[in-house]
Amino acid sequence: MDPPIGTSMQYEAFKSEADRAEDLKGYAREETFQVLDFGAGWQPLSNVNALRTMPSCDLRIISAPLDIPSKENKDDHLDLFTYYQFPVGFLTERLRSVDHSFGSCSRPTRQYVWFHFLCKDITFNANRQLKIQNPNTRKNTNQLSQEDHCWHRSGFMLCSQSNPASQKKEVAFICFGAHAWIKRCLNEGLQWKEIINDPTALFSMIFQELYLQLDTATRNLGDLFGSMEYNVLSHATHGHIAGMMDFAGLHNVSKHITHLREGSDAALHTLERLVGHVKRRTSESTSATRINEQTRDSLEHCETLFHSTKLRLLSLESRMANVINLSFHLVTQQDSKSMKTIAFLTLIFLPASTVASIFGSQFFNLSVDQDGVPHFVFSHWFWVMWVIVLPITAILVAIWRWPEAMASDPQQETRLSWRNILHSGKFVELGSRIPSKEVIEMS
Repeated sequence: MDPPIGTSMQYEAFKSEADRAEDLKGYAREETFQVLDFGAGWQPLSNVNALRTMPSCDLRIISAPLDIPSKENKDDHLDLFTYYQFPVGFLTERLRSVDHSFGSCSRPTRQYVWFHFLCKDITFNANRQLKIQNPNTRKNTNQLSQEDHCWHRSGFMLCSQSNPASQKKEVAFICFGAHAWIKRCLNEGLQWKEIINDPTALFSMIFQELYLQLDTATRNLGDLFGSMEYNVLSHATHGHIAGMMDFAGLHNVSKHITHLREGSDAALHTLERLVGHVKRRTSESTSATRINEQTRDSLEHCETLFHSTKLRLLSLESRMANVINLSFHLVTQQDSKSMKTIAFLTLIFLPASTVASIFGSQFFNLSVDQDGVPHFVFSHWFWVMWVIVLPITAILVAIWRWPEAMASDPQQETRLSWRNILHSGKFVELGSRIPSKEVIEMS
């Protein structure tokens, strides 16, 4: 059994880390504590201590700021943890910034089920243009192409307890860092009576909304990558690639695809554990109802949806790898054309430089006689230069051509192939003298 959360090391670690945390203003979504009771919409909650004076309720949903240590929300978060006696594992997961988790805990009077979720959150232009914008850009920083540092982080805790006075089950569902679309779903699409009979159905609603957001981001990112892919192929067709390619944008889009796939994998792992929890609870319960089966079927359906998005992300990863390889291949090809140009210019000036070197040597001299008439003097040692230069040139050419000649020599290939056959034959002959393991076992 977990120790009381108020005396745990994680509680003190959360408190000390909140005291050292930076100011969240300007870097995080502004959130407040809100409460949703049956028959009423979302109502502001001045502080967590107000929960102690509120009347009991069969189902109460609380929306709270993200459960990261912060000076602004430290006291309210700690009061909320203490009021519902959160399991220590919930705090451990947030302090370690896990990308996904699932946990459950049973106590004599309370049962807990929770999970944390982390996924890339991509914000596109307000004009719906195919360009990612970064809403968290700081001043005096360079904005890279397709850069976005937004993440969707959230945590959900389901707490069920029996009220000794009314002999009824009271359910509290606390959402940390829930986006507006999740709160809207909980306010408009909640079947209160079914949720009271099976509170785990709340997780099914959450995962359906998470899937819609993840799948929408994946589709938008696929459209964005499609336009970039078309630009690469267009530049490749016209042969102009180096100065027109957005390599930083390709890298960032590839990074976003990787992060979205990580989010889909995290959701699938959490769903797998959640489905196992529902099946185990249903098998252990003697009063399993049709609603429990519907919850299990709904969660299993969410699994298939996340698998579908994961397959789309795998396809995007493959296409991205092909485009990046094509881009670098085209750049390399353009560099090779530049090298050919340099080699061609060198070849043009090589005869002139050779002639200038020869006539600039001591073998040719221009002298003037006493009458002032110039004479071109040819040294009788001129043949020595050719005796030295020609053999050295022949040796260098032979060394340069020798590997190619060896590779294209059919006789050499024949010798190598026969050598391999004889070499393998020796092993076969040697192996035939040694009985194999199968022969020993059969005998």
